[in-house]
Amino acid sequence: MNWQPILDLYRSELRAAFRERHIVINTILLPALLYPVILWVLFNGLLFIQGQNEGQRSRVALEGSVPAELEARFEDDSDLEIVLLERSIDEALDADSVHVVVEVQPAKGPIEADLEITVSYDSSREHSSFAQRRVIGILQKYRKERLEAIALDWISADEWAGFRVETENVASGDQMGAMILGLLLPLFFVIMVAMGCMVPAVDSTAGERERNTWETTMTLALSRVGVVTAKYLYVTTMGFLAGALNLAAMTLTMRSVLEPLLANEGVDLSFRVPLAAIPLLLAGSLVLAGSIAAAMMIFAVFARTFKEGQAMVTPIYIATFLPVLFLTREGLELTTGLAFLPVVNVAMMVREAIRGSFPVLPIVVVMVTQAVVIALLLRLAAAILRAEDVLTGSYEGNLIGFLRRRRRRKAVAS
Repeated sequence: MNWQPILDLYRSELRAAFRERHIVINTILLPALLYPVILWVLFNGLLFIQGQNEGQRSRVALEGSVPAELEARFEDDSDLEIVLLERSIDEALDADSVHVVVEVQPAKGPIEADLEITVSYDSSREHSSFAQRRVIGILQKYRKERLEAIALDWISADEWAGFRVETENVASGDQMGAMILGLLLPLFFVIMVAMGCMVPAVDSTAGERERNTWETTMTLALSRVGVVTAKYLYVTTMGFLAGALNLAAMTLTMRSVLEPLLANEGVDLSFRVPLAAIPLLLAGSLVLAGSIAAAMMIFAVFARTFKEGQAMVTPIYIATFLPVLFLTREGLELTTGLAFLPVVNVAMMVREAIRGSFPVLPIVVVMVTQAVVIALLLRLAAAILRAEDVLTGSYEGNLIGFLRRRRRRKAVAS
């Protein structure tokens, strides 16, 4: 092939794309801003709800034989308000006059001081659930101190103090940040690459038919394969750009998004991507965009309007990220077997690279598998474009109908 006219058409497609508002929004603005903004809104919404709950007093009703020491603890808590239970427990909780009911009865056991406590609340109400957590915290602390007092009758204070459990998180801020990025980024990355490919794939095929510019493109001093190659490179570039921008945006904004949520936990997170991982991330974005672009163009080429093209490509968009949603869970590693699963293998490779892990054999299998998938899809695209009615837009069907017709023709010919 003569690559000069192909590159000329490729550059022309890119220039036209950056003049189209909907392509710029879906390929550049959404990958760079959408998920950081969504995460910021989500986490700040959680903080707002948490603040609202903490600022409200919880109404608690105490029933039965409540020890004076335990009742004093409830009364000393400024976040709790002790109220009388003037109706049945179900009616009081349903009317929201009481958030939690604590029933205390002597336990039927060998020790007279034992207690049997029942905490009733309405889990369908946010304030009642929050009040229940407050009450359980007080009861657990009271129970621990009560058991310690009983234990001291049997062993010395030194012996009791000698048995203690301490927890220590040895993970560094870099490791914690890599773990969080590894959980969130692969899914968002795949979604953004697919979104970046979707609009250009439909616009460069069905969109041109709708604008009546497809015939003009076919009259260029360029073969059909050259035209399709230029368009494929253009769609792949836009998908690659969307994936790279999303990776960069999420990495740069994750700390500022999560810092308010983890401020009270004393966690110092550091979201850094290893420099050695950057070439692998870019390569993953490229091969993923290449396979998704080919698949979407195969389906979109049968559409006559942009809206029809979107409907045809949407199943590909959904099928792209659904497997990633279930297979990129914590604890699952990139193995040679998973490296053969298209799309999922790239998402897993991205996660491993973010964590600083570079398993050579699975990575090689991932790249080879994606190259084979792209080659097969391009071969199918070439077979489709040999059909004159598909190329001109006179064929009224989809990919499934085209393949069935092709198989029938082969059967008749044989």
